[in-house]
Amino acid sequence: MAFINAIDAVQQGTQYLSSAGVWSGVDASTSGYLLTSNGTGVAPSFQIPAVPSTIAITAKTDNVTYYPVFTTADTTQTAGAIDVDGNGYLNYNPSTGVLNTKQLSVNSALNSDAQAEITTSNAYALLIEGTATSVDGSTNQLGVYCVQSFNPTNGSNQTAAIQISTTMVAPSAKTMTIAAGLISYINYSTNVGTITNGYGIYVPSSSAGAGTITNAYGGYFNAPAAGTNKIALYADNLSIGYSTQTPPSSGLVVSGKVAFGTNAVNTNAYFEIAGATSAYPIYSFNDVTGVDGSNNQYMFYSANFINPPNGSTDTNIIYLEDTFQIPTGKTTTALSYLNILPNINGNLGTISTVYGVYVQPIANFGGTVSLIYSGYFSNPGRGIKQIALYADNMAIGTTNTIPPTNGLLVNGVVKNTNLTAHGVMYADGSQQMQSLDSAGTTGEILVSTGYTTAPSFKTLGQGVYAITQITNASSPYTVLSTDDIVECDSTGGTITVDLPNAPTTGKSFVIKDYKGSASTHNVTITTVGGTVTIDGSTSVVESTNYFFAQVVFDGSNYIII
Repeated sequence: MAFINAIDAVQQGTQYLSSAGVWSGVDASTSGYLLTSNGTGVAPSFQIPAVPSTIAITAKTDNVTYYPVFTTADTTQTAGAIDVDGNGYLNYNPSTGVLNTKQLSVNSALNSDAQAEITTSNAYALLIEGTATSVDGSTNQLGVYCVQSFNPTNGSNQTAAIQISTTMVAPSAKTMTIAAGLISYINYSTNVGTITNGYGIYVPSSSAGAGTITNAYGGYFNAPAAGTNKIALYADNLSIGYSTQTPPSSGLVVSGKVAFGTNAVNTNAYFEIAGATSAYPIYSFNDVTGVDGSNNQYMFYSANFINPPNGSTDTNIIYLEDTFQIPTGKTTTALSYLNILPNINGNLGTISTVYGVYVQPIANFGGTVSLIYSGYFSNPGRGIKQIALYADNMAIGTTNTIPPTNGLLVNGVVKNTNLTAHGVMYADGSQQMQSLDSAGTTGEILVSTGYTTAPSFKTLGQGVYAITQITNASSPYTVLSTDDIVECDSTGGTITVDLPNAPTTGKSFVIKDYKGSASTHNVTITTVGGTVTIDGSTSVVESTNYFFAQVVFDGSNYIII
């Protein structure tokens, strides 16, 4: 191929074919200028690239490329400036008048997955500042606005509008006071208007599409792995699900269900604690400051209106149904469903009355209540000793300020529906109070029949004595304090009757030959060991058939009457 020789062309210039069919040359121009056609009949020339008049582009360093070349001005483009420091690419779409960042890299090579990348050692990688002018009633002031539609590939691990994955490094011997992935600091100091709600971070509710979303979180915070105190979310005050205008002061206000130690609240509960392995699932430890004359110091206060459904079995303010499980071979001294230990050791003032449990009188009501108990205790039904209520000392229905010592003080009517009408109570062999089956008839007296038999009502003057029959085989027979009459049958041989040495003063015994055999086989009356006399003698021998002898103990000896 032959080269065209244009002697009038300057070195590094270019050639063109004129309208006369003659090749002519164009002088070389400034670097970056473009060869521009000037129409038919006019020679082309190098010119500065034409850009929209509303956009100023400043190249702060060399080696800046803009691709493709900006076309003529587009009147729909908003005026402004774009500063590019380093290598990069910009794409301008004249059909829509929108300037899009397409493959922009500042101070580094562009990451293959990024549309725009900024690498910097400055304090602010990206700084947006200035005063925005708004239009009344419009939502048009946004520092950064992201309105992308994401369509991730199947099995995508994370898809987020903004992801912050910053590495915080405090150099050795240096101190970093606050290290945060995101700081939202809003300054209201110059505000002179009215702001209805000020949010550091605002996550509005959104509608669901036709697909399936397993869990949707307005904010999700994992427990951090580093740090001495690992706190997933920290807030000086927090209001959840509650529309109050005034949040709590260093506290928490929750409208709705709350669960601790469980993934979901029990359907019947608004507050649930589960999975607690500590010794105290709920522990209150506060120094409460009261106001003089007010009833305002309560660790737990319940003032609910309870409206149970018809036919409900149990309705309680507090219901305890804990299960105690003592491991095999282990010992627990005391188990309590409710343990109240008032501690007034540090009291320096005057307290009128201290109550472990205080149940106030019940106010008037319009409905019908069958039974009202200030305290009701069922028989446990378990244990070696089954005690419904245990108290070292108890005062009932009395204002006595000094309760009994290990006893019971009752002022008022005591009623036991298990008692027989007009009957009496006695202690049985197990030291439990029992009621006689019969209240007796008019004129009868209550007679004891000893330790092992319940007392009974008997008519005065009738045989109400305890009768014991003995024979020669029973001799010698030691009379019991519960004996009244000892009937002797000596047909088989002589009999010796030993009276007790120290019965109750005034106690009498009757010894009777009820078979009429004393003349054949005598009956001897004495005392145990012969140490106590009977009418001055250590023994009395009876030899008359059908005799009887009645002896009475006077406190020292026996006398025959």
